[in-house]
Amino acid sequence: MSKISRKMNVISDFENKLLGRREVKLTIENAAATITRVEAKSQVVKKFEAEEDLVIIENIGSRYGNANVTVTASIYDNKETLDKVTAKHIAKRNVTKADGAEE
Repeated sequence: MSKISRKMNVISDFENKLLGRREVKLTIENAAATITRVEAKSQVVKKFEAEEDLVIIENIGSRYGNANVTVTASIYDNKETLDKVTAKHIAKRNVTKADGAEE
């Protein structure tokens, strides 16, 4: 995992009480290469002081010729809500190889 410090700007931060989550959208500047979900997740956990198990990276997007990356993430209030609300294919993408080996 990259130890490079990257500048992050929060575009939106919305508390969705109905779904029991905080929805954040941010840009990560000067991403030298494509950022992985693991790196994006660690950046979101660090920035918002959240538990890693409760963070779901929903989308990572970039534009051709631009070094900035846009990340959409959800930070859930608890594990039960995460399991109930998150689509299975999105949850599966957010499982790290170390987590997958345990199951």
